[in-house]
Amino acid sequence: MKNEDLIFINNKRAKMINQFFLREKIDLSHLILLSEIYIRKNENIKLPNISWIESELKVTFTKVKSLIESLERREFIFKIPDPDDKRGKLLDITDSGISFIINIANALPLTK
Repeated sequence: MKNEDLIFINNKRAKMINQFFLREKIDLSHLILLSEIYIRKNENIKLPNISWIESELKVTFTKVKSLIESLERREFIFKIPDPDDKRGKLLDITDSGISFIINIANALPLTK
């Protein structure tokens, strides 16, 4: 396959992903957080907290708060007490959130 063909294919995939994100009113940070929670839950690893989001995404607390509120409003995540820190909260995923992240994985174009 020629470089021009690869550029065309990747451009088309990028547009499809962007259209999906716009239609679903999500961005990459939503996808990263939902994926992380889902993977950790499946592998029985401690769920992420707000500090993890701030450091992983390199964003401010204000952005994190907005991200969490957006996902809570859509009933994709919820907060649970952190057993290791009485002041902290961990983020867990709902059945709706699991369905959503699986639908995202199925909707995004595959690479070859």
